[in-house]
Amino acid sequence: MSRFCTGESWVARPMSEAKFTEVRDPAFEAEWNCSMMGVSVPNLKQTRGTSDFHGSYNPRTETVNYTKPYLGLLLHELAHHICHVKGLNGRGNYHNVRFGEVLQELIDGNI
Repeated sequence: MSRFCTGESWVARPMSEAKFTEVRDPAFEAEWNCSMMGVSVPNLKQTRGTSDFHGSYNPRTETVNYTKPYLGLLLHELAHHICHVKGLNGRGNYHNVRFGEVLQELIDGNI
């Protein structure tokens, strides 16, 4: 069964399809360091995933697993990770609104 993240609906200016697919990693693998909103995300490694959700962040292995090499999926998972680390997770609309705000900042390139 495929999962659906309702937080996506809180993004006012969604990523265009062209931007969503512009960054492709044919090897399905990349390692890099970054810091967003004061959250250090060390050496994330993108690897081919098997999830029907298209992506998931694994804090134990510090990897983002996904089934399609799209920048949008990586940003989606990073937004979840940032919300988790910053303590923005919650129930219902609180989490969805905070998640949407973080994802919007990532999409706009502000962080």
